[in-house]
Parts: sequence; C-alpha cells; structure tokens
Amino acid sequence: MFYTKINNDLLRNENLKANTKILLLVIMSYESKEGYSYPSHSRLIKETGLSKSTLIKCLKELEDLGYIISEKAAGNNNKYFIDTKTYNFRDDVKNSLTEYFIKGDINSLN
Repeated sequence: MFYTKINNDLLRNENLKANTKILLLVIMSYESKEGYSYPSHSRLIKETGLSKSTLIKCLKELEDLGYIISEKAAGNNNKYFIDTKTYNFRDDVKNSLTEYFIKGDINSLN
C-alpha cells in the first residue's frame, strides 16, 4: 500500500476549489522516481469523477498557482512536475527518502 503526503496548507487553502485539490492529490499519487507524474486525461477523469472541461480548468488553476508544471509528452499525455512546496517534508526526511528511493538503503529511514 502506498500513501501520498501533502502539505496541510494545501488542504486548508481556501482559494483552491475542492475539485482542484482532489485532482492534485491524484496527480501526486502517480509521481515517479524521476520526479513527474504521467497519468492520462482519461485516467484523471476516471479517478476524480471530473468532466473533461472541469479537468482542464483545474489543471490550468494548478499551473497558474504554481502547484504543477505541465509538459507535453509523447502521444496525448502530459508530464506533470509537482512543486516541492506541496509536500512540506523536513530536509532530513527528504534526504532519507531520497537515499531510500535512489539507493534502496532501508537504513537511511531510521
């Protein structure tokens, strides 16, 4: 089982609509070791329940506010790079997680 950790300020941000927050959480759940997410629009629509037009509006809102950067990828998909402020990890936790995911060093998590 995997989990997605986010900054509480994001959850409490009254300027973001609920749909936009849910979309960001789903995008974050697909983030790869390479630092980007690659879910298709159809996957995002299926998992969020958003219409195509609402999805596009929410993606634009996330980009305009600096939470994600969207880059055209092969085919019809985009790569979504998530701003690290969204996670709010302490530096020591970031370093331990980096060691674990890059090197597979379970001892770095202690």
